[in-house]
Amino acid sequence: MKKNRPIKDLILTREFLEQLDPAELADLVELAEETEKQNSPDLVYVENPVQAKFHRSQAFIRALFSGNGVGKTTACINEAIWTSLGTHPYRPTSRIPNTTIIVLDDPAKADTVYLSQLKKKRWYDPNNLEKLKHGRSHTVEIIFPNGSNWVFMTHEMLEDKWESIECAAVIFDEPPPRFIYIALLRGMREKDMKPWIAFAGTPRGRNSPWMYREIYRPWKFAQDPDIECFFGTTFDNLMNLDPETIERWKKRYTEQELKTRVYGEFEFLSGRIFDTFFRDHHVEESFVWPKSWPVILAMDPHLRKNHVAVLLGIDRDKEIHVIRELETSLAGKKAAEFFIRACEPYSVKAGICDNFGSIKMYEGKGKEKRKSFIDLFNDTSREMGSKVRIRPTTNKEKKDDEWIEDMRDWLRVEADRSGQERGRFHIFEDCIKTIDNFESYVWDEHRGAAADGKDIKEEPLGTDCDYLMCVKYGISIKPDKLGEDKIFSGKLRRRYANSPREYESDGKPRPWSKD
Repeated sequence: MKKNRPIKDLILTREFLEQLDPAELADLVELAEETEKQNSPDLVYVENPVQAKFHRSQAFIRALFSGNGVGKTTACINEAIWTSLGTHPYRPTSRIPNTTIIVLDDPAKADTVYLSQLKKKRWYDPNNLEKLKHGRSHTVEIIFPNGSNWVFMTHEMLEDKWESIECAAVIFDEPPPRFIYIALLRGMREKDMKPWIAFAGTPRGRNSPWMYREIYRPWKFAQDPDIECFFGTTFDNLMNLDPETIERWKKRYTEQELKTRVYGEFEFLSGRIFDTFFRDHHVEESFVWPKSWPVILAMDPHLRKNHVAVLLGIDRDKEIHVIRELETSLAGKKAAEFFIRACEPYSVKAGICDNFGSIKMYEGKGKEKRKSFIDLFNDTSREMGSKVRIRPTTNKEKKDDEWIEDMRDWLRVEADRSGQERGRFHIFEDCIKTIDNFESYVWDEHRGAAADGKDIKEEPLGTDCDYLMCVKYGISIKPDKLGEDKIFSGKLRRRYANSPREYESDGKPRPWSKD
């Protein structure tokens, strides 16, 4: 059979095909593929309204949070093509050649989604691309004729694999672990690259809470001009979908699944531990805290990140108020001095600290070679003439079950004397990180299950809710009973106080503070 014979002139009967030898059959297949390529012109990418806004943004970090079928991956593929070719129609592109890192939750997506879409839509001729697997079962790298390349990486890769990577662009296809984002962010430092980061995905799964705190909220409250977020629903892309799609979903998805998969709302918010926390009920306008009203200092020290603390105030109705957030990058004695000075305007009646602060990590004086942060804090407080002291949490006080139930009791909304519904727990409006922690503290759906699937126990997701942990420690000492019950046990009082008088008056219950 001659390869140059037009395939349309062939009559492909069963008898004809059975007469072909294997070489001729291979030639026929090749001829058919070439004919298909010639008759399949490249498709023109037509942006839907959400994609158009996403492409035109000049922000360093762009996040496209949306439901299924909005065209998130389509938008990302075209962004990557434009960057690799230096032809982005809406923003300056980096010098050529350059590298685009595409981070996937599943390595197979490199072939089943990205390359498959290129072959199907032909926004760029895939035959001009060099596809490398580097010994893997899936494509790992794509090289363009101009030397630009795409590198596919996945969530499952070890942390050290993400270090020292330089690139012009990063695409996160679905929410990634935070450490990957931080590592790749460090690599976007080469001169004249005009780098950008794009997040595209349905906001669900265990990695969505940190994105809610560090990507969505800073944009929502105009705290970071380098971030811009876009939300789209499945309805925005109906021109490219089966018209019956949404109706089928409505029959089978729960209400929450529809909110996430159709409207692109953050799924993890449905798993909030404190889902009865509402700004309308629990966030209040800040005011000057009376000196006579008691305050508790609750601290959470760290070794590799900032120390944080909150001040919990108790009013005359024995309601709790988070009146101040404290944070410092200082260490050792200077950190202690910072917190002690911050307490000066208040009547601090008790102090508590994560028992991590009991670890001896600071240089001591004389015979005492090393000191813990708690010891250092209390020694510094004595030197400064302050009566503020802190003690470590007990193991019982750090357990989640009891404090979560206690906190839910505090958040319960009840009618006050005037008949208005209000909570007994309040947060000053300028304590924005504590408010954020309450809104993003969620259950971890992947923890607490035994190997056999039995005895499943819900556990909080281990996210960076440091201010909420300070509230946890403060709540654990029953602040509403301050002045009626002992704050410290006798053993802890002898260890961390100069005299009992600093914590209670002559062993008698302290009278409730009044104006």
